[in-house]
Amino acid sequence: MNASKVQNSGENSHLQENFQKSGFSGMSEHEVLQLMLSHKLPKAERSQIVSDLLHRFGSLKCVFMADYQELLQVKGVSRTLAIYILFLRELYQVFENQRFEKFRLCSLEKRKIYFINRLGMETDEVLLVVCLDERMCVIHSGVVARGSAGTVEVNFHRMMEIISVVPCQSVMIAHNHPQGFARFSKQDILTTQYIKNYLEKLGIKLVDHILVAGGRAISMQDCAEMY
Repeated sequence: MNASKVQNSGENSHLQENFQKSGFSGMSEHEVLQLMLSHKLPKAERSQIVSDLLHRFGSLKCVFMADYQELLQVKGVSRTLAIYILFLRELYQVFENQRFEKFRLCSLEKRKIYFINRLGMETDEVLLVVCLDERMCVIHSGVVARGSAGTVEVNFHRMMEIISVVPCQSVMIAHNHPQGFARFSKQDILTTQYIKNYLEKLGIKLVDHILVAGGRAISMQDCAEMY
């Protein structure tokens, strides 16, 4: 048996045993990333590539927030590996979306939790609409628009496509500032007022607009001129 394969297997077993005992909480970010990429990288290159990824992006979270082209700039990261990292991020997002189905957005704190989980990992600026039932539970949601910072425009046709999937009389919208601050711009407020008026004509109430940035979330309900 090849000695390097024995060493590789032994190291993987050690990381797997640590994970089984205490999950990721008992492991460093370097070990977590090594374990996650163990089936995609040869042992001889794995530790260095993992170190380079963490050095380039600063943290495990930022590695998974990086886009495809940014990942390819790291030495040793192939197209296949970059796609795999994006796949893991999207898989996590699918899990989070399903975990928060029927989540009740009856308080500001719950809204913050929900929308940070929905938008906190996005690297693009995204406008999201969420349909609510009479108990303020999430019954449907969808992305209205996506683009680079400051370029996202409201697509009312797309918004109504999402809202019309299920009967609802109230919605929330949310967007993120991937590289910005948790502060509504004047344009955000004007656009929200326009959306609010548009939906009111259709008998749909805009309950709130949440902005996610820098791991935080704020509510436009705090703006007296809006609500």
